[in-house]
Amino acid sequence: DTNSQRAHRVLQDFREAGKPYELLKYAIEHGEPVVQFHAVSALRDAAMREFDHGLTQSEKLSLVEWLLSKSPTVSGLVRRQMSGSMALILKRVWGTLDAPRKEGLLRHVADAGDTELMQAIVVEFNPYTTSAMGVMSWEYHYACKLDLEASFLPQILSWTLECIRGSGPGRGASSLRLLSALLLWDHNTSYIKGTVVELSVRPPENWR
Repeated sequence: DTNSQRAHRVLQDFREAGKPYELLKYAIEHGEPVVQFHAVSALRDAAMREFDHGLTQSEKLSLVEWLLSKSPTVSGLVRRQMSGSMALILKRVWGTLDAPRKEGLLRHVADAGDTELMQAIVVEFNPYTTSAMGVMSWEYHYACKLDLEASFLPQILSWTLECIRGSGPGRGASSLRLLSALLLWDHNTSYIKGTVVELSVRPPENWR
């Protein structure tokens, strides 16, 4: 067995353990990329499993803030996995946050210039492209979608356009992927519970 295979088996065991976060954080901070990848996945699964029964509000916010701080320190597939996991956990905690805290978290992403994480957030909050339709109720998905759309999405679009105009080498592609995710945002408000009747990418009048 390789070290990576043994590490993977250990991390698999910790997927079902209660509050394995410190070990998984250590693996993310010090492990090889393959170990980091599986540790991020295990951390995400543990957080989603224990969100309502096991994690305090302080622990939830601490986990979100830790992921925000670590996102720029990894690269490649690990970074993509961390961005997706961070977006999913952020959406899960979104309904417990007040408006200033939500704005502060999104501002942190913008100030860091993290277009990949912002793209993951936009994708996750759009019911048409979310990865977690079976994890949270349809009503919760829709409430998160409406809140981000009304309170933050126009500012995210403006920031994205600024990023595109000022992109340096290697940044243009990620900014354009974020813009693509924004242009695919579902503005339709005609829903049957749990089902998008018709995708509408036409933004409301106050966006123009």
